Amino acid sequence: MAPSANREQILDPAFWETLARTLEAARFGGLFFADVLCFHNEATMALGGQMQAGSSPRGRDFAASHAELVFTLQHSLPDMQEFYAEMKDRVGEAGRNRDDYAILVSVDPIVGETESVAREKQAYVDDLVDPRPGIPFMSARTGLDLSQYPIDKPIIYVPAETGSRGSLDIILQGTKANILTLGEAVKPFAISELCPQVVGTPETVADRLQEFFENKGCDGFIVTPTEMPGSIEALTRSVVPILQKRGLFHKEYPGSTLRETIKA
Repeated sequence: MAPSANREQILDPAFWETLARTLEAARFGGLFFADVLCFHNEATMALGGQMQAGSSPRGRDFAASHAELVFTLQHSLPDMQEFYAEMKDRVGEAGRNRDDYAILVSVDPIVGETESVAREKQAYVDDLVDPRPGIPFMSARTGLDLSQYPIDKPIIYVPAETGSRGSLDIILQGTKANILTLGEAVKPFAISELCPQVVGTPETVADRLQEFFENKGCDGFIVTPTEMPGSIEALTRSVVPILQKRGLFHKEYPGSTLRETIKA
């Protein structure tokens, strides 16, 4: 961060765009890295794509004007569709090609040989989570000190004059159906940050991902696994081949850059 930046500049998306485009190089070192030179300029930006994560109104405006990839956490297909339609409209209003902009939703796939095995895996993993760190964890994500609010009151009554509006909105969205209290919301948030868990056999997981994609809920996915590398291995070994047979997942890359793949 530039030492002379004030609060107004930091909150202005244009400040960060200018900083990113003018920063020639940064050096850093530490326990595992020694004098690493990290470039961020027009040459390296051409190889990849600009990703934005965040769902606040300010973040959405910035994404519509500048991002090529948007990472979002939505809790159900209707939530995904609402976000997808709004963001595609914003991109068009910003004078950009809607197809040059990919919206990626977070999913947590839990794959089993049978439905019952998959559900047992889900229950086992979820039960490993200790909800006690949930309040500070949620506080860190939202920028709000949630420890000062009663845990037995619905989380929808937590004021949000400060902090990350987008993060809190995502939490509220995921808890509104059951009107969860702050204390009740802690466990599901600690498990997956309320990321939708897609649970089942390879076929049913593929069906669900296909449903999200074909019903204009997203352009792709960010996998947030419950375990590493097991979840990724199960997904790539058993679900991806099914999606490839259905013509929904590529078998080769169209170009040498991420940007070319996005536009393909």
